[in-house]
Amino acid sequence: GTPSRKTTAATHVIKTGPGTLIGFHCAVATGTLTLWDNTSAATTQISGAITLVAGFTRYPVDFDVGLTAVLSGAADVTFIYK
Repeated sequence: GTPSRKTTAATHVIKTGPGTLIGFHCAVATGTLTLWDNTSAATTQISGAITLVAGFTRYPVDFDVGLTAVLSGAADVTFIYK
């Protein structure tokens, strides 16, 4: 898969267009993560707020429009997708 590391509390577009999230690795487990099937944090929510834990979390899910992640707190998360 392709990695995308995010280290700030913000809204992040991980990928534009269809794809599959394989999972994510959390190096700093502070805050929450919410995932969207869109190029913004609107319309189709994939997940509710996920409390981050250190290590790799398998989260296989397909998306159509794009993958956007909203991070809160001082998280350090690397998303693996294809």
